[in-house]
Amino acid sequence: MLNIPSQSQFSGPQRDEDMPENIKTQAAWLNIIKTTGCIACHALGTIGTRTIPAALGRFDNSADAWARRIQSGQAMTQMINTINRLDPQLAFQYFGNWTDRIAKGELPFAQPLRPRGVERNIVLTLWDWSRPTAYLHDLIGTDRRNPTVNANGKLYGTTEEGTDDIPILDPAHNAVAEIKHPVRDPNTPSSKDAPMEPSPYWGAEPIWDSQTSMHNPMMDEKGRVWFTARVRPPADPDFCKKGSNHPSAQVFPLQEANRHLSMYDPAAGKFTLISTCFPTHHLNFAADANQTLWTSAGGPQTPVFGWLNRKMFEETGDELKSQGWSPFILDTNGNGKRDDYVEPDQPVDPAKDKRVVAGLYSVEVSPADGTVWGTSLGYPGYVVRVDPGPDPSHTALTEIYEPPLPGYGAAATSTARACSGPHWQAAIWRASTGKNAKC
Repeated sequence: MLNIPSQSQFSGPQRDEDMPENIKTQAAWLNIIKTTGCIACHALGTIGTRTIPAALGRFDNSADAWARRIQSGQAMTQMINTINRLDPQLAFQYFGNWTDRIAKGELPFAQPLRPRGVERNIVLTLWDWSRPTAYLHDLIGTDRRNPTVNANGKLYGTTEEGTDDIPILDPAHNAVAEIKHPVRDPNTPSSKDAPMEPSPYWGAEPIWDSQTSMHNPMMDEKGRVWFTARVRPPADPDFCKKGSNHPSAQVFPLQEANRHLSMYDPAAGKFTLISTCFPTHHLNFAADANQTLWTSAGGPQTPVFGWLNRKMFEETGDELKSQGWSPFILDTNGNGKRDDYVEPDQPVDPAKDKRVVAGLYSVEVSPADGTVWGTSLGYPGYVVRVDPGPDPSHTALTEIYEPPLPGYGAAATSTARACSGPHWQAAIWRASTGKNAKC
């Protein structure tokens, strides 16, 4: 029901002069609303978003109310950053118009029917776990490489900015619990300190208090839970930086990482905290001899991908030697190996390779050949394939695939990695246009 700007407002003589320079199509505007911004965090259309709470205050119009609404609570900075990717004042007008029309009784043009036939026999069992002031971002209950691991066992959630207390659900016994995720350094930042305006629901109280910012959990073959989590302040130690003798730092030194890695062993009741030079967001295990743990960094502007040699780490406990990272290098000279490369802002050199900035959001490992696949957000976005080679810091080569317009929002990693030949292009296109993605 949300109206959107016409194509003429993005290009041509009627282009809106306030529209950000990088938004030149209606689809690019929609990408921010639907894929990489608003709907990525909010279930737009719920009563909390389609109405203006009275506690928010009195405003001359709904556009002004929306301008105040997105400043509420500790997600204020994220919401302001997202709306600033659009034309904010125009966006407020559209959102305000949407809530005004709903308040007057307007309904969607397609209204879902009540379940009929066999669909009426579906029974859902829901558990309300964690806590009212937190939110459940993700959960895991088995090793995705072998779904028989932890059969009938407990589920472990992540609460991101909400709290450092990991929610644990035991569905077999209908029981819930929490365990606190620690940090190494008491000076690790907390979401409690994020700037905010009062919330219409919680007032001026900062309800989130998370130093760890736990994002994504994965379970290994032993039933241990691995997290992308913050364990220290963002500034990297010297071994990550220029001048270090670490192989990855010699290739591409890093200055900071906003999340790292951790592991919880339920049998021992103990955490292992791992400080990584590279930022983490999602993670996935390979089935190789090293049980490599590959990670994404989240944002499309992140210049590297990282990994942990799990076998080495568990044998030695040496987090420095067990981790590595690499920039994204395209084999633009076509010789099948990694050579000297030009930087992203330099023209292609036929004698060299080229570095690109294509930070992974998702990450997946092909069981067929060990290549690492992921998605790079943005418009139109990319599907990214990385062949690590025998020494990823020095040998990893990257391929990037752009979904054909008008598609956008590449997110078909697990589908694309399973396809070969000409079929992967069709799979990626179907996913980007919302159609069923099949090889």
